[in-house]
Amino acid sequence: TDDTPSDEPTTLWLNGRIDRLAWHQNHIWILDWKTGTAAPRKPELAWQTGLYALAVSKAWQTLPDGPWKQADPKAISVA
Repeated sequence: TDDTPSDEPTTLWLNGRIDRLAWHQNHIWILDWKTGTAAPRKPELAWQTGLYALAVSKAWQTLPDGPWKQADPKAISVA
């Protein structure tokens, strides 16, 4: 096989579940209950936290119009 790096984009599919997604005014909250495992000491540095925020930010742009559209997809917190 050829191990030369390619400029072609790579698609990676991930499957996951967010326990609860909420919004208040212009802020989006991702709630993730850790059942059976310890919560990360610094959730803002955990890879899962970053993936959740990225996924919600991208998905928020595709939602139909409604009161949730006032939320800013850049104003995301994970708790």
